[in-house]
Amino acid sequence: MRRYLDNWKGIVYNLAFFLNGLLIFLLVFEKGVAIPNWLFPVGRLHPAVLHFPLVALLLYAFWTIIVEKKDSVRWNAELAETLLLLGTFTATVAAFSGFLLSKEESEVSQTLLWHKWLGVGISVGSVAWYGASKYLAPWKIPAKLVAVTFLAMLLIAGHLGGNLTHGEDFLTFSPNNSTETTNQVSIQQAIVYENLVQPVLQQKCYSCHNAEKSKGRLQMQTKALLTKGGKNGMLWDTTKPDLGLLVSRVHLPLEDKKHMPPRGKAQLTDDEIMLLAEWVKLGSDFEQKVTALPAQNPIVSYAENILGGNRTGEIYDFAAADPEEIKALNTNYRTIRQYAPASPALFVNFYNRSAFKSSDISDLLPIKDQIIAMDFGKMPVKDEDLKTIARFPELRKLILNFTDLRGTTLGELEKLTKLRELALSGTKVNNTSIKALTNIASLEKVFLWSTALTSEEQDALKNSKNIHFETGFRSDTTAEKKFTSAKK
Repeated sequence: MRRYLDNWKGIVYNLAFFLNGLLIFLLVFEKGVAIPNWLFPVGRLHPAVLHFPLVALLLYAFWTIIVEKKDSVRWNAELAETLLLLGTFTATVAAFSGFLLSKEESEVSQTLLWHKWLGVGISVGSVAWYGASKYLAPWKIPAKLVAVTFLAMLLIAGHLGGNLTHGEDFLTFSPNNSTETTNQVSIQQAIVYENLVQPVLQQKCYSCHNAEKSKGRLQMQTKALLTKGGKNGMLWDTTKPDLGLLVSRVHLPLEDKKHMPPRGKAQLTDDEIMLLAEWVKLGSDFEQKVTALPAQNPIVSYAENILGGNRTGEIYDFAAADPEEIKALNTNYRTIRQYAPASPALFVNFYNRSAFKSSDISDLLPIKDQIIAMDFGKMPVKDEDLKTIARFPELRKLILNFTDLRGTTLGELEKLTKLRELALSGTKVNNTSIKALTNIASLEKVFLWSTALTSEEQDALKNSKNIHFETGFRSDTTAEKKFTSAKK
């Protein structure tokens, strides 16, 4: 049995020795090394395996430090040897996988360099430590000095690894403190980016996109860096159906390697996804205030929930929908969320023009009695789709900005007896089709900037006593032009 154990230990030690030799070779010729794609999954095991050597080597180092004499009852030579061997082998595996993982990084920061070289030092040093352990009596000063050195290396390497994974402020950052700071801003003073968007990016994105760890050569901690984008280009583009990388990546399936934030990280909530998408739709303006937005914009509701507000909420007398049914109806390009905390009312947002189908509307009919608002902005909604939308009896807000509507079936909306706000900006509706809206008794406000109506027709609509027609608000087209100019 003893011989078998000795052979087993020899095999493990020789394997660790070989891997360290290979690791040193790869480091020497690193610039000319091309890692095949099939090896990258091995590198991604690094966070899973690095804890084994940390624990094993820390225990062995502490054990060595506390042993005070040769025949101490605190020391078990055979168990100590096994512990050191396990620490040596797993340190080698962690260092090798860490090297592979580092090759995925687009930019190498000083933190990553120090972490990598300390990891290699621990791996090579642990092999040497195990080889010399028979000559380093734990009760003697040389062994204790080696143990203290390893403790320092392990703690520093672990700290740097934590900075890479979670960000430099991970130990001191408190979500509660962040919320308190945010809530100190009133909704009247709040800026969309600074008080709503940036806190989301800070909590969910900065850990992978900062000065120390810029995945995809992307840093997000300043406005300039955020606007610059990364190796895949700029983060947003309102001319694209999916609004660009920032929005499209969060809508990818969790299993997709391009999904952001990566699997295992804190994910964006539906409200946060909506916030980012709406901010991009508005032209990703860093200075826009919440109070400058029309009341129909979902960012206003989000701000009221996060920052508080003086809105007197409507009381809804219908029952809440089944949470499991809502969960099943949520997709990568259609999000359903509560209109307000503890409210049965639901708000639906649609994303990605190219993926939109008319059935995406009819699929929601099982919860038609709970949906009070729908945002189809920039979706290819056609006139015939209004017949389906008219089957949602609780609708109060309907956003159809920049859809494919011509207005031939606007009369279908007469069935929506609770509809109060309607957004038709950027569509091809004309003065004749708009007249059908005067038959909707509940309708209070209609947004009509950038339509086929002439200035004279718009002025005539403003004389309406029952409906307020808004034709002067700055449009998405303006935001897109501003964005395009900035990009050039």
